[in-house]
Amino acid sequence: MQRYRNVIKGSAAELNWLNAMVKKGWLLADVHGSRYDFTPTTTNYRLFTEYVPVDVETTATTNAVFTVLATATLKQPAIKVLYTGTTDPKLLAGIGTVTKDDPLQLKVALGLRNHLWNLVNVWTLGWVVAFTVMLMVLVGIQAPGWAFEVGPIIWLIGVVLGISQIVPIHRQVRQLRRQLQDYDDAWRPTWHIFLYKMPAAPDLTPIEDLGAWRLVGQDHHGTYWYDLQTMGNEATIREALQPLLPPHTEIRILSNLGLWPL
Repeated sequence: MQRYRNVIKGSAAELNWLNAMVKKGWLLADVHGSRYDFTPTTTNYRLFTEYVPVDVETTATTNAVFTVLATATLKQPAIKVLYTGTTDPKLLAGIGTVTKDDPLQLKVALGLRNHLWNLVNVWTLGWVVAFTVMLMVLVGIQAPGWAFEVGPIIWLIGVVLGISQIVPIHRQVRQLRRQLQDYDDAWRPTWHIFLYKMPAAPDLTPIEDLGAWRLVGQDHHGTYWYDLQTMGNEATIREALQPLLPPHTEIRILSNLGLWPL
């Protein structure tokens, strides 16, 4: 039996799904991209996943307790996901899940999200070419008006289906970024922060991990204007700033639109 699913390889969500399939009598046999091959089983297995280097000899990990069921080699990042199963009663009764490696899992999630976006882009580009040809043919044969709507509808359905696959992956990416405080190459909203009645520039070193700070300007009246790229909200920013500022300092925080506080 085969099932197709776009899920982050090595994630808890994938592992829970695979173990649920075992309870239904289907044991993982192979993994090819988004395709999962299963074989019938009457044995109660428990599956585990692990990230390993690509050049690791996976058959060497097979022993009396764990059996290698499948492997999946990823390109972004270049690693291998190892799927193992066990019938050991002690492990079957345990509570463990996927081996925790959140930094690597974030890279895997980003790679999957980029792959899915590329598929949507290819679909769009392909339909631009195909629909151009279709228009020429439809005009040539003087097709009825409804025929000209078929192409855009098919394109829209494909885009909606593609984005529906991307959204849950994107949510997990955001969750992992917040857990790890890793926002490299990520878009973050820009907040415009104005500090009034300051005797000198504040020392923002204690709250550098809040986001990327940039001094935009200052005047001779003690006003400092900073831009902050962060995933935090206004309350979080204000709470972090207040202990670092004199009591009489006024704080004004504008949204990334630059118009209204959020």
